[in-house]
Amino acid sequence: MFEFTRVTSVQIFSGINDIGGNPFPFALVAVMLAASVILYAVSKWAFGRDTHAMMAKATSQGGPRTAGPAMSAFCTLFFCAITALAILPHLGVILVAFSRDWYGAILPSNWTLEHFQGRSRS
Repeated sequence: MFEFTRVTSVQIFSGINDIGGNPFPFALVAVMLAASVILYAVSKWAFGRDTHAMMAKATSQGGPRTAGPAMSAFCTLFFCAITALAILPHLGVILVAFSRDWYGAILPSNWTLEHFQGRSRS
């Protein structure tokens, strides 16, 4: 996409697509896997072996808090607005499917079911 051909993952993908008995992409996969395992082992050694070693103390104490009525209403309205924005493109496709010609208006002026009629093949 950005012409980064010297990136390991791109070289692996290109090498596997042009498979012709070349072991180079498989060697790169083995090197990346070994590097990942080594980095994981070093991080476990450096940061501790406990599962909670990376967790801050503030997040490990206390419990969930309930929001007040105003904050609950705000969160509900916020998520409803985001959902409405996400649904808009789908509504546009549905309206185009039922319209004959829709240009320069908020809603289609001519409604039709022509797009849903079966066509016979000859």
